[in-house]
Amino acid sequence: MGVWRGTVSPVFFDPLNDKWLRLLELCRSHDLCIANIYFQRKTIHQYTWYSKDGSTKKVIDFVIISKRWRSLVKNCKIYRPAELGNADQRLVCTDLRLCIHAQRSERKPVTADIGRLKEPDTRLKYSVEISNHFEPLGSLNSSEHLWKYFKSQTSEAAQLVLGKRSYKKKSWLTK
Repeated sequence: MGVWRGTVSPVFFDPLNDKWLRLLELCRSHDLCIANIYFQRKTIHQYTWYSKDGSTKKVIDFVIISKRWRSLVKNCKIYRPAELGNADQRLVCTDLRLCIHAQRSERKPVTADIGRLKEPDTRLKYSVEISNHFEPLGSLNSSEHLWKYFKSQTSEAAQLVLGKRSYKKKSWLTK
């Protein structure tokens, strides 16, 4: 059983046949675990199929989950009373606990007040500042480095000369 560690529970109840070995090999090769046989249960709560004669029973329904998400599975159980009429299968239920965290959004770059470029003095200051920032451009080799440098230096020059763009807040309540 050491070969299948992490794929199934240490207490393994069903005899290994060819189908079981193929399933276990699939789970091991794809880093999956079988959740409904990972929990220790009485054998009466592990079998999902019973024959009409009542003596033959097998595990044929599985809850397979990635080993990465195995800690989310809190319980996996076979419910025997859920059978309908003389159905031969049992219901497999799994409890999962999800912890959902909000993704942090990236900060939006501060936009410069481009409207100030209409003034001749501001336009002259901006052109001088841009030319000062781009003197060391010849030392960069790759186009990716050139683009990153161009982008950062342009926004820095705009911040220095033009300042931040101010937005007029609209009231959310109208009359």
